Amino acid sequence: MNTRSWLEDIYLNICCRLRWAIDYQRITSLQESELIDEIIRGMKALKEALTPPPSITCPVCGKTSYNPNDIINNFCGNCQGWLNADGKIMISDT
Repeated sequence: MNTRSWLEDIYLNICCRLRWAIDYQRITSLQESELIDEIIRGMKALKEALTPPPSITCPVCGKTSYNPNDIINNFCGNCQGWLNADGKIMISDT
């Protein structure tokens, strides 16, 4: 999914939540504080959606990996090597 459609999905999600909250208030006479709580929940969902996933970027080739195994092992799939504490890459023998 490209960034534009991802952001559009987030926007639509928030609009739907807010629309639902407004409709719900009309139908059930929702208290103002409860409406505010629903909006806050929507904003928290937006914050979570906008938080970038964990990643590792190789200092040698500049490629970024989101693979959890690469992150745990400090591995660059493009260079086929492991990053050491100095930021240098140790190339695998395979």
